[in-house]
Amino acid sequence: MIDHTLHTLTCRTAPKLLVRKAITIFYSVLAAAEVVVPISNYISTPKTARLDKPTLLQIAAFRDLKQAGQIQARLRKAGLSSAQVVERQTSTGAWFLVRTSPFSTYAELKQAINLAEKLNFHPRSIQLNSE
Repeated sequence: MIDHTLHTLTCRTAPKLLVRKAITIFYSVLAAAEVVVPISNYISTPKTARLDKPTLLQIAAFRDLKQAGQIQARLRKAGLSSAQVVERQTSTGAWFLVRTSPFSTYAELKQAINLAEKLNFHPRSIQLNSE
């Protein structure tokens, strides 16, 4: 009877002891692997930071000019006044791209991205080659 009781207690407490041991090991490894970065290493991007290259946003692409025009109007109404429709001819026909004019500062670009995302668009940034 005593052996059975001891066996039952061991089976119930052993997993708990193993879990406690694993947790102890985990936190000791975590503490040993901690990386402390001095706050002085972080440098915020200034609001006036200029982009390396002029960058525009492509917001949408359509086969139909009317659809592209509707999106352009929607973006302009929301405050993205540089939205425009650009036609591109490809081997499969015409595409009407809804794009912005190029931005030169990070703040302008970020503001335009945020506005487009607010309207449920996911714009693609396109860096222009400086010539």
